[in-house]
Amino acid sequence: MTDWQGYVKDMTSIVRPGGWVEMQDLVTEVYLHGSHCGGDWEWLKAIYTSADKKGWDLHCGRNIKRYMEEAGLEDIVVKEYRMPFGTWLAGEKPETRRIGEHTAREYGRLFYHAIPKMLQGMGYTNERLEEFQTSCLKDLTGRDGLEGRFYVTIGRKSDQK
Repeated sequence: MTDWQGYVKDMTSIVRPGGWVEMQDLVTEVYLHGSHCGGDWEWLKAIYTSADKKGWDLHCGRNIKRYMEEAGLEDIVVKEYRMPFGTWLAGEKPETRRIGEHTAREYGRLFYHAIPKMLQGMGYTNERLEEFQTSCLKDLTGRDGLEGRFYVTIGRKSDQK
């Protein structure tokens, strides 16, 4: 999506005064033991470059609050959730077991299939795209401490018309 701000304004316009808007999304960032990682992953750098050129907000989950503020919503609350890649966090936070199992199984595959579409028109050869895909699967699997972030943001439309 290239117009998150417009989307949030549209959602706000259809809510009655006093009503709530809730949005859920993630950020395309990866953390290892709480620190941002992936800065040296060529496939991820290529995705960020492509997204910037195409006007995609890959950090929309974290940016929704600002979009809601700009749309005039009030009482905005943001909840950030950890998305472990695997069950390594389940001992400390048992509620993360199922999302960890799912993320470990699916997140790398999601990017694997998304890479050719996200990098379309950027001049990469099929061979290079396949290298990115292989690296992506390697980087996103089999590491304790690897996780993403998921955001739930709610805001209330003013009671005033």
